[in-house]
Amino acid sequence: MPFKKPAYLVIMFLIIFSGIIFAAKCNSSSEPEGAVLLKERIFFYNPPRYYFVKPSFLAYKISDSKLPDYIYAQLGAEDQTKYSKEWMDKAVGSIVALQIGKNEAPDFYIVGKDTFDKYYQTFDYNELKTINPDLWDRLNKCEWFDIIISCCENNLVGARKNGGPFEMVKFSDIGFDVSQDAVILAPWGETQTKPAGKDAFVVIEKIDQPQDPSEEYQYYMVNVDERGIPIGYEYADGNRSFFGDSAIITK
Repeated sequence: MPFKKPAYLVIMFLIIFSGIIFAAKCNSSSEPEGAVLLKERIFFYNPPRYYFVKPSFLAYKISDSKLPDYIYAQLGAEDQTKYSKEWMDKAVGSIVALQIGKNEAPDFYIVGKDTFDKYYQTFDYNELKTINPDLWDRLNKCEWFDIIISCCENNLVGARKNGGPFEMVKFSDIGFDVSQDAVILAPWGETQTKPAGKDAFVVIEKIDQPQDPSEEYQYYMVNVDERGIPIGYEYADGNRSFFGDSAIITK
């Protein structure tokens, strides 16, 4: 039976009012947004989901919590994040992903040990020549690649992220203003920053055996490359992502 007009107006008012309240909640604090508010944003906006895979890449195997000076100095260059000594201590046995950022600059970040154990495997980095020749060609055009070879070759590895495709949503699809910078609280207890004027992606990652059953997902940010997709990732099926049963063409 169709809604009577007064009932319809009440429902519309409640929807609009709840949207105003939610927007005010999101904008009422200067504190970085953590998992709870990001989860609420995703629920409220119900945005398109984008699915990506991560091709093999260059990495540094962490054998000691004190990283080589050059690598340590580049951490967070893209998203302005920091890593505490406690996090660094727990990361021994994991890797630092040595990605190529904008303008061929370093984009390095530490993979958490639990995430590394769950998703990643490593191999001789020289195999990247055949496994991912496009990446190898790009690495040889980066000034920092020679520095990494000189200081750290004994710990260099190729790495691949198994599983996936990995689910993400755009910042712009969950109420963030692209023209403004945005700061979120990452799972490792530090902040990540989306620069003003650029979009970014939030990774939605399921946690195995969470301490709190209500916190079965963690959220972190990946900034975008020149193509507007997450740095170091490719579309899961070449040129599309999926939302429900419908394919959304994204490039």
